[in-house]
Amino acid sequence: MVFFMKKVLSIILVFIILGTFLIFLNPISAGTIHVYPGDDIVAIVGTAASGDTIYVHAGTYDISGSLLGIKINNPNVTIIGDDPLNTIIDCRGGSAICIGNSDPHIDLNNTTIKNLTLRNFIWYGITLYGNNVTIENCKLNLEAYVSPMSSDLLYISGVGNNWTVKNVSTEGHIFSRGVRFNGISGFGNNWLIDGFEFDRNEFKSESTFRPLIGGGDKWTVKNGTINNNTFENGGDFYGLQLVGTNLFVKNISVSGNKMLEGVSGNNMLEGTYFGGIWIEGENFFGEHSSIINCTVSNNALISNNTGEGFVYGIMAWCTYVSVENCIVTSNIASDVLTPVYGIWVPPYVGYNSIKYSNSWNNKDNWGQTIGGYFSPGVEPGEGCISTDPIFAKGPLGDFYLSNHSPCVDSGSESSIALELYNGFTTRTDGRWDTGTVDMGYHYLPKGGTQAQYLPVDKILKILKENQED
Repeated sequence: MVFFMKKVLSIILVFIILGTFLIFLNPISAGTIHVYPGDDIVAIVGTAASGDTIYVHAGTYDISGSLLGIKINNPNVTIIGDDPLNTIIDCRGGSAICIGNSDPHIDLNNTTIKNLTLRNFIWYGITLYGNNVTIENCKLNLEAYVSPMSSDLLYISGVGNNWTVKNVSTEGHIFSRGVRFNGISGFGNNWLIDGFEFDRNEFKSESTFRPLIGGGDKWTVKNGTINNNTFENGGDFYGLQLVGTNLFVKNISVSGNKMLEGVSGNNMLEGTYFGGIWIEGENFFGEHSSIINCTVSNNALISNNTGEGFVYGIMAWCTYVSVENCIVTSNIASDVLTPVYGIWVPPYVGYNSIKYSNSWNNKDNWGQTIGGYFSPGVEPGEGCISTDPIFAKGPLGDFYLSNHSPCVDSGSESSIALELYNGFTTRTDGRWDTGTVDMGYHYLPKGGTQAQYLPVDKILKILKENQED
């Protein structure tokens, strides 16, 4: 009898789990649409009703004939590709927008876009207005050698509250002419940006590159790299810029970027600028902004200008702000008159702090000689050092910590408390950070935070097998 009851309970449990799985995926319910290569994806998405889920199967979809790209016209629409490796939306230089809707009067609340590669759009990759938006596992994969058809490229751009953007990237591209390129740009409250790569891009002509720029309250930006980008003929580079209150920036690397200004540059009178991480906002009592475990190192500005431009590592123009466990080292400018600042935090003693951080080999490590409308920054506090971090090259980049680095086990608290333990490492052998957290950026497992994709065809096969049993 006991055996029989256990068997019954086991069967019931299996059905509950299966039912939950089916409800979650919901691939055969009303409002589910499948798109295959050769289908008119522009028309299908354009007529999708609120509540529809559209599965885009593996293939390349040429939408160059649509000036406005794949236009979403209703809220609560979900678009899911098989995975960004083989589900490709190609504008072929014909569509100004790849996916979304640029009409500010249409609120596309509860929109979800996942698992796609966006290629060769003229202006926007993804753009829309709305709340509760999710964009995940998408890649901007332009042609290897890019000659932009417009002076502006915006990968992901949006206005609204409660956005989640995860695991997005563009890397290894060569831009043959000048461009203003924004990676992720947004305005609204409660944004989460988790997992991004904007690495190894080359700008041949004077350009402006802002991988991440945002405005609003309660932004969280974490687990991203903006490394080894080069500018051959001047321009402006600002790695991460946020304006608002309650800003939280963690585990970001802006390192190894090179700004080279040749004699033929168009901005000889304007200067060339490099900025690492900048946050700005008036926090009040009970609010707080933080920059934690970031690395801004080995960036160079090589300029023919005299005293024009600037270089800064981390600047936090806020009250109630702290910088902790960061490494800002060896940022340089070729011209002796060009200011180079390591970590600068306004001198509101008792409200602002720099702790357990390493600023070294910058012209002004702690912003004590900063001029203009700024003022000398708060002095480094508990646990701060100024010494060579001794970087080492590893499987995913150039900014691991060697075994003898003074930044190892030198942070403010445990790696577990900072959620930099499970899978996160500063070691070339990939061992997790344990005990007291290491300073600086922590690499994630190979492939970053990239999710494991379950193709739609595989999902349907599993469901069919379950129905036949």
